[in-house]
Amino acid sequence: MTFRFDSDIWVVLYPQLLNPRPAVIAELPFRRALFHAIDRQAMADTLQGGVAPVAHSFLPPGQAEYREIEAQLPRYAYEPRRATQMIEAMGYARGADGAFRDQTGQ
Repeated sequence: MTFRFDSDIWVVLYPQLLNPRPAVIAELPFRRALFHAIDRQAMADTLQGGVAPVAHSFLPPGQAEYREIEAQLPRYAYEPRRATQMIEAMGYARGADGAFRDQTGQ
């Protein structure tokens, strides 16, 4: 399979989950909550000048291969309230400063 990256410019960030601190960063439910906490449309509009859609994959939407996987790609709507609920369901609570803390106060 060949992918063409010359027709579109994508800014891609890959987290390196090696020895994450705090350790919860390595947990999938937490990372899903973070996706709901980020206004990815605003980021796309700001960083790409409104000419690029929100990236749901490393493949550009114009590629044939993208159309093959598009239906299976997860979508994370900007829902800060849902993100908060998801993080709280993991045992975290907001401290007086508004930051989430685990049961030990970390």
